[in-house]
Amino acid sequence: MLPRALRIVPYLTPEEVEAMARACQGRHLLRDELLILTLFQTGLRISEALSITTRRIGSHAATPC
Repeated sequence: MLPRALRIVPYLTPEEVEAMARACQGRHLLRDELLILTLFQTGLRISEALSITTRRIGSHAATPC
């Protein structure tokens, strides 16, 4: 058996991610949906996604890609 660090991690399919986003409920429905979709579509780690602020987004608005 491979050491834990070398095991292949199964990824979610786009359909599974959509199902997770649709399953969001409650007061923060939109926030939770957007966070799930952002993580999936960008490949950000949760800590990276949670560190995004409007100030940080605004500071990169004029930065060329």
